[in-house]
Amino acid sequence: MSPNMKFPRKIVGRTSSERETNSAALVDEVPAAGVRVDDAARDAMAAQLLREQTRRDALRLGVAAGGGVLAALFADRFIGRGRAAPGDAIGGTTISNTDIDAKRIAAVRIATEFEPTKHAGTPADPWTEAGINAAMADLGAAGGLVFLPVGNWSVRPITVPANNIALCGSGFNTKLAPTAGSYTQNTSAMFLVNGRLGVTLADMALDGTGTNTCFGINATGGSDPIISRMRFTNWLGIDTQRARGISVQQNPSSGPPFFEAVISDCVFDGNQIGVVVHRCRYMIIGCRADNHPFDGFYIDGNQAQGSIVGCITYNNARTGINAVFSERTTLSDNTSYRDGTGIQLYSATRMIVQGNTINEALNAGILVNSNTKYSIIADNWLFRQASSGQGQGISVYNGCLYNLIQGNVCNQSGRNGIWVSNASNENVIIDNVCFANSVTDAGYAGIALSTTGNVIQGNRCFDDQVTRTQAYGILETTGADGNYILGNRLDGNLTGPLVVVGPNTIVRGNIGYRTESRGTATIPSGQSSIVAPHGLVKTPVLVTLGPRAAEVSGAYVSARDATSITIAVPSSVTANRDIDWYAEA
Repeated sequence: MSPNMKFPRKIVGRTSSERETNSAALVDEVPAAGVRVDDAARDAMAAQLLREQTRRDALRLGVAAGGGVLAALFADRFIGRGRAAPGDAIGGTTISNTDIDAKRIAAVRIATEFEPTKHAGTPADPWTEAGINAAMADLGAAGGLVFLPVGNWSVRPITVPANNIALCGSGFNTKLAPTAGSYTQNTSAMFLVNGRLGVTLADMALDGTGTNTCFGINATGGSDPIISRMRFTNWLGIDTQRARGISVQQNPSSGPPFFEAVISDCVFDGNQIGVVVHRCRYMIIGCRADNHPFDGFYIDGNQAQGSIVGCITYNNARTGINAVFSERTTLSDNTSYRDGTGIQLYSATRMIVQGNTINEALNAGILVNSNTKYSIIADNWLFRQASSGQGQGISVYNGCLYNLIQGNVCNQSGRNGIWVSNASNENVIIDNVCFANSVTDAGYAGIALSTTGNVIQGNRCFDDQVTRTQAYGILETTGADGNYILGNRLDGNLTGPLVVVGPNTIVRGNIGYRTESRGTATIPSGQSSIVAPHGLVKTPVLVTLGPRAAEVSGAYVSARDATSITIAVPSSVTANRDIDWYAEA
C-alpha cells in the first residue's frame, strides 16, 4: 500500500486489523441470555460487523473526499450494497454510530425483525404475535431469548413451542394487548406454557382489556416457568372460573409429583384475581396485588404447596391472600392494606402464617376458617381491623382445631384482638399482645372465646389509651368451657381483666385476676375465730390451713364469701395463735 493512503486511513480511524479485532470483541460482549453460547454465530456476527464497519468508514472517507456520489462510490466498492434496517422486516444486521440492530445475535432473536410486515409499534400500528412466534421458531430446539422492544403489541394467544425459551421485554413499556375477538372465554391465555421446561417471561406489561375470563399467562401440563418483573392489568370476566393475571394449574394433571413455578417482582392491578396456583409447587416473591374484586393471590387445593413471601396487597375486595384447601404452605413477611380480609386459611392444614403485617382489613386481619387444622399463626402485626360489626385481629372460626396462635400483636381492632368461636376447639393461644381493641363496637376483649379446650397462656391484654375502649383482657362468652387460662397479664382494661363463664374452665396465675392467695391469720388470745380477707376475684373453692401450734391443730374454715374466709377452732386459745392459709377461687 502506498504511503499516500495513510492519510485516508487516519480519517477512517482504524487499521483493518484493528477493525477486525474490535468487531470480534464487540460480538463477544453481546450476552447470550444465559441459554447457550453459539461460537459459530458469534464468528459470523463478527464478520458482519467488520463488513458494516468498513462500509461506515468508507462513507467517512467519501465525505472527506468531497461527499456525494464519491461517497457512495467508495462505500459500494469497499463493501457492497447494504441490506437491513431496524424494524423493516428484512433479515440482516445494521450498524449505526450508536447501535447494533440485529435479527439474530447468538441465541438472541429480536421479535420485531421477524414480523412479516413492517409496523411502527404504536397504538395505531402495533407489532403482532407473528414476529414473536417466528422468532421463537427460529431459535429451534436449543432455545434462546426472544427480545420484545419497547412499544405496543396486539397479539392473539401465543403458545411457547419449546423448552428453554426466554421471552423478555424492556419493562412495562413493552405493552401487549389482546387482538380483538381472538380470545375464548375461560380458555385462552396471552401466553400458554404447556409442558415446557426452562421457560422465562420477563419485563412486559400484559393488559387483558376486551377479554372475558381469560388469563395473562397460563402455565400447565408440567411446566416450570420463571415469571419476573411483569405487569398484569384488566384480566376480568363474568365466568365463575375467574379471570386472573397468572394461572399455574394442573401442573401436571397426572401429578404428584408436580412442577414448580417462580413468580417474582410482578405487579397485578385490577384483575379478577392476581394469581391462582393449583396442583403445583410454587414460590411467589416480592409481588404487588391491588384492586381485585376477588383476591390478590389465590391458593387452590391441598396439592398446591409453596410460599408467598414479601408481597404487598391493597384494596382486594375478598382477600389479599386466600389459601383454600391448602396444605404445607408458608405465607410470610407480606403486607396487606385495606383488603376485605388480609389472609384467609379456609379448610387448610399444616400452614405457616408468620411475620405478616395486616392493616385496616374490613373483616378480619387473619381469618382461620372452616376446619383449618395443625397450622401456625405467629409473629404477625395486625393493626386497626376496624370495621364495625366485623373487625377482628385474628378470627379462628367454624370448626378449626389444634392450631397455634403465638406471638402476634393485635391493636385497635373493631371488636376483639383474637376471637375463637363456632366449635373451634383445642387451639393454643400463647404469648400474644392484644391491646386497645374494641374501638368501634363496645364490650369486646383482647382475647374472646366461645369454645372449649383451648389453652390461653402468657398473653398480655391491656388498653393504654387515655380513653380506654378494650373492655376485657380475656372474655369467655356463651358456650365457652373447659379452657385453660394460665399465666396471662390482664390488668389495665376498661371494665375488667377476665370474664369466665365455663364451670370447667381452669384459671390460674393471671396478673390482674387473682385466683390464688395466701396469708397468715392470727386468732387473738381468748378468741376462737378470725376473719381473713382473701383478695380473690370471687369466693374461693379451696382453702388449705396450716396451724403453727398444737392448740389450733383442729382449725377449720367456718365460712367463706367473695371477700374473706373465717377460720375457727373448737375452743378459745390461751395465747395469740398463727394459722397459715392458702385459697383458690
